[in-house]
Amino acid sequence: MVKAEYVDEANAICKTMNDAVAALPDPSGDPKKLADVLDAGIPIISEALGTLRALPPPPGDEAELEAIWSKVDVMLDSYRQLAVAIRNDETDRLPELGSVADASQAAANDASNGYGLTVCGS
Repeated sequence: MVKAEYVDEANAICKTMNDAVAALPDPSGDPKKLADVLDAGIPIISEALGTLRALPPPPGDEAELEAIWSKVDVMLDSYRQLAVAIRNDETDRLPELGSVADASQAAANDASNGYGLTVCGS
């Protein structure tokens, strides 16, 4: 598969994922609702990530793509930790975990965009 075809297919997978995540309710600043949204979004993103990893990469791009997907793994882990901390009322940890989640999402998005996966990185 050439890179342009890969990017088109991967971005289509990410569009489906983004649409599903966008359909989740707005937590409106409520931490408990945010935990619910994180808990609902993690499986959506995880499923898309599995599909992306199964997509045959362009020859020679395997390591670059795995590095991108590894950043998504880190992001998902940060979301899990944040949801658990919210549910456990660990209010002292929330600012740090929120910052880690934001930074890991930015890193995953930047890496995706850098490869041309602009829908995945949005």
